[in-house]
Formats: sequence, C-alpha cells, structure tokens
Amino acid sequence: MNVAYRIGAVVLSAWFIYLISSLLVFNQVTDPAKFARLVLIAFFGSIFFFLYFIIIYIIDVIKHRKKRV
Repeated sequence: MNVAYRIGAVVLSAWFIYLISSLLVFNQVTDPAKFARLVLIAFFGSIFFFLYFIIIYIIDVIKHRKKRV
C-alpha cells in the first residue's frame, strides 16, 4: 500500500508538469511573465502533490508502528 502512495505521487507530479508543458506548446506562450508563472505553478503543484503523498506515507508508517507495539 505504501508503494502505491509513492507511485501515485510521482505519477501526479509528472502529469501536472505534462499538462503545463502541453499548454505552453499548444498556446505558444511567448510572454516571459506568463511562462514564468506557468513554470512556478507546475513547480509548486508538483511539490504539493509530493508532500501530500509523503504525509500520507508518514501517517501510514505511524499507524503501522502503533499496531506492532
């Protein structure tokens, strides 16, 4: 189950970055400010998904340790 959380975090992060990059390609954003804004959204979005699944993983580890004791 814990491996599924890590795989899900990687997949969601990659998917979010893919969506932003496809928007850049199809809309052909040439304005540097818009480009920087989209890159920051992709960066912080991927960090958010990663941290979300890390927190879920830590909670599962804590629950598993409580069951063992």
